Amino acid sequence: EKVSKISAGLNSLGIDGIIATGGDSSFDRIAELLRNAGGEIPFVGIPKTIDNDIPDTMYSLGFDSAVSVAANAIANVRDTAESHRRIITVECMGRTSGFLTLNAG
Repeated sequence: EKVSKISAGLNSLGIDGIIATGGDSSFDRIAELLRNAGGEIPFVGIPKTIDNDIPDTMYSLGFDSAVSVAANAIANVRDTAESHRRIITVECMGRTSGFLTLNAG
């Protein structure tokens, strides 16, 4: 129902193209929207996801920053674990791809 309303709005406003940033889920929703719009609306997708899971994309906006933050957090918690002679488990975000964890650790 929401997609139908958005599609109708795009058509009524005469939108002739869409440029969007986002990840896998965002692009899936936009693709669904465009399929339901009835016409052919050109679409440019700019990958922006900490998951870095967009096919055929080396790096996406936000990935490098997320890796840097995660690596710093891991280094800080490692120092704490060493000083207290403890083992600490760290979990990173990144949905199903694991690229953030792989690059941060």
